[in-house]
Formats: sequence, C-alpha cells, structure tokens
Amino acid sequence: MLAVYIASFGSPGFTGEPAFDTLHLRDRTKCVGILLGRDNQYAYFAVRRQAAEGIKGSIQGYLKKADEEEKIAYEQLRDRTQAMMQEPEHRTYHFVLEQECDRALRWLGGMERTPSELMILSIPIGDVAKPELAARENHALALWSWRKQIDAPESCDALKLREALQKENVDLKREPPDLGSRFQAVPQSGDEWTARLALVRYSRDREIEFQGTSGMMVRIGDRNAQADVAKLLAQGLQQQSQDVLGELLDGRKPKRRDWLESCQGMLKQEREDYFRASCMEHDIARSDGTVESVFVVRLGNEWKTIWKATVPIDVKTVPKETQQRLESDPQIRSLTSLAQSLGVGSQDSIDRALKVGAATMQAQSQVNQQFEFFRQRYQHRLDIPVLRWNVSSPERRPGG
Repeated sequence: MLAVYIASFGSPGFTGEPAFDTLHLRDRTKCVGILLGRDNQYAYFAVRRQAAEGIKGSIQGYLKKADEEEKIAYEQLRDRTQAMMQEPEHRTYHFVLEQECDRALRWLGGMERTPSELMILSIPIGDVAKPELAARENHALALWSWRKQIDAPESCDALKLREALQKENVDLKREPPDLGSRFQAVPQSGDEWTARLALVRYSRDREIEFQGTSGMMVRIGDRNAQADVAKLLAQGLQQQSQDVLGELLDGRKPKRRDWLESCQGMLKQEREDYFRASCMEHDIARSDGTVESVFVVRLGNEWKTIWKATVPIDVKTVPKETQQRLESDPQIRSLTSLAQSLGVGSQDSIDRALKVGAATMQAQSQVNQQFEFFRQRYQHRLDIPVLRWNVSSPERRPGG
C-alpha cells in the first residue's frame, strides 16, 4: 500500500543534509518534496500547492492535469454512489453513500470547492532526469514541518527544520503525522474503488476475520477477539514434534500450508470477497516467531493483499505481569499436562512456552493497532486518502 504524505516545490538554498527529495526534470526545473512511489509510467510526487504554483516550466502542466483529474474524481464519486444507493445489498451503509454523494454534488456545483493545501502530481518517468532521495528518517522532519506550517520548509536543511520544530515543542520521537486528507481527490480505478468499499463493508456491514497458524486457520466473529493462545501453543508444540520426527525419519523438510489459501477456501457465501487474517508462527524451542496480519480483497478473479503488517514475537519485551496473567488463565493450565504428554513437559519447556504465549499476545495487540490505524484512515471519505498497494516504493538513500 502506498502511504500518502506531503511535500513541496522549491530551490533549496542549503548545503546540509536534506529532509526532502528532489526530482531534477529534463526541462531543468526541480521538484522538491517526497517521492511516494512509481510504476512503469509515472513518478508520484507530493507537493505543496502554494509553492508549486510559483514555479515555471512543465510543473504547471502537471498542476493543470491534477486539477482536471480532480473534477473527474468527483464525477466518479457521484456516479458510483448514486448507482449503489439503488441496490439493496448496500443498505447497511447507505448513509455513507448518501453523504458522499451529497458532498460530490456540492463540490461539482461549486458550493464546496476549496483548493487542497497539498497535491499529488503524476510526473511521467521520461520527464525525470535524476532523482535525489533524502534519508528516510529525515522525512519525519518534513512531515512535521508541513503539519506545523513552518515557513518555507523546503529551503531548510534537516538541522534547521529540527531546530524550528523543537521551538514548536514537537516530540520528534512520535510517529509523523498522517496528512493524507489534505490532498486533492484523484480518479480511482475499479480495483481501488472495490478495495476501499471492502474496508467500509468490513467496518459497517460484516467483519470477516481469521486467526491461527499456518497449520490451522479458524474463522472468528470479532476483529478485537484475542487468539486462543493455549490452543495455538499446543498446536505449535505438536507441529514442531512432527517436523522433527519427519526430518529424522526421511530427511524431509517440514511443509507449511498456504494459510491465505486456507482462509479463501472457507469463504463460501455470496459477497464474501474480502477478509482480514492474522497468522501466528512461533518457535517454542527458539522462543521467537512472528504475527503476520493482512487485509485481502478479491479483485476480479484474483485475491490481492492490500495491507500487510508483521510484528516479531519478542519474549524479551513482555512485562512480567503479562506472563503471570497468562499463567493464571484456566486454558493455559491445561497446557502443562498437554506438554507433558508430548514429552516436552519439563518446567523449563513450560516456562518457555508461556513466555512465547505472552509475547504472541503482545505482538497480536501491536498488529491490531496497526490495522486499526489503516482501517480508520478510509472510513471518513470515499475518495481520499489515496489507497494504493501496487506502486513500488523508491529505494531510500541519503542525498540521492
């Protein structure tokens, strides 16, 4: 997915470490901002409208095209929502469609047409002579400078921006602000529209949720439900015992099921064309593993992952009280006898399993928070922020 953030044009008058990216164009002008990504045709570059409007050259053509496409985007929004409001299957979120249709009509009628503060420009790859990319960690300074409306931040190097933001009492250890809602609307492909509606349907109509391991995914009814840690740990112990036995007998490597295909195979009903799944893979012996979570949508005949996050299972960061609560859970008490029946019933093995279980719960909580941030971004409007998952991110490097 392409995270949408903000940037601007200008001619930096500094020699220090930059906070912004620079695209040198073939007409000898420069774009200063943040390169969001690119595909085979375009480089997607975010800019500050006010700064861009003062630059001559091909930039003016990109700005004009962006404004023309914004009108198309609102026409799309109007037409799509009007058509959907006539279909009974959308009744559970009819009010969302209605308010978005009204907003599109007001914009097209000139009643609410305030120019966006920020813009995404689609710059043809052939028009870019040379990109210079700032260090990724410096982009947080750029984002905060736009959020705090620092004067002409594009003309400041990273050190000056840091000093200016400290005067604004910005805690730079925090996550940078999400400024996606400050962009102009852009036309949406059919796939992007379908994926966006899937998030709305998941939130307001029907949650489709799976949790488990690569060996066993189960459907649950609540996105906030915690995984059955005792069952997952028991399965992990049993699976690892079988893997070791198989390697000893015939040298074969353990096979892992495609857990996403397993989830897809359980979707039998009409309109079950999206789901969220979280897969916990833990290694009891090594006391580590990961929790991987995805949001998947069927686009045509293919399933596409439009969001993905992976959090490591780290026993070193689990508070002691978390493990103690897990130990007192009735489900977990049964794990002791199960572990003993599998021949791994030493106290050390049980303690290690409990630590992995507590760390798994912690990692699951973290990945849930990341998904909630992603989900909430797309609940307020059906046109922005931009939702992209098929655009490659540029390789970051200091200075270009």
